[in-house]
Amino acid sequence: MQTYELEKTDVDFITEIPKHWNLNRAKKIFREIDERSEDGSEVLLSVSEYTGVTPKTKKYEDADWVGRAESLEGYKKCKKNDLVSNIMLAWKRGLGVTDHDGIVSPAYCIYRSNHKAHPKFMHYLLRNSLYTTEFKRHSKGIIESRLTLYSERFLPIPLITPPIEEQKAIAEYLEEICSKINVFTK
Repeated sequence: MQTYELEKTDVDFITEIPKHWNLNRAKKIFREIDERSEDGSEVLLSVSEYTGVTPKTKKYEDADWVGRAESLEGYKKCKKNDLVSNIMLAWKRGLGVTDHDGIVSPAYCIYRSNHKAHPKFMHYLLRNSLYTTEFKRHSKGIIESRLTLYSERFLPIPLITPPIEEQKAIAEYLEEICSKINVFTK
């Protein structure tokens, strides 16, 4: 295993990182997207603290949907590899990078990354307790159940940004470990 020289950062919640890694504010990696569905015919996605972003398991027309919007028209469109955030639950891992094209609630935020970010690496990084704790600190609200992480408070947060090849290797390693763990949790 290779070891790296560490250096201190000037970020209060990240004390050290490998010297060749960077800290970039989220706004240098992500831009907010607000594209709306014209007819709501796209796949409806759900954001979960447990599974990240996945297709809804029940159809919109099912009887269980009483009280939901009459139409999915105007829901936000997202594409594979977009970061989707339920802004009221980001502090509780209510966000993730999607593997699917689809639509989500108009109350959610969609962020598209640039070439500096490997989607799966960002998925694992931003769902890590280091970041969810920071999201809670930056969220606004009177009580915990109403804390909201608005874009203007998310985008300035510094993100650990290794070189893209290392991000890819870290993500592949984590995918492998998680798939092994999931065998025992099903």
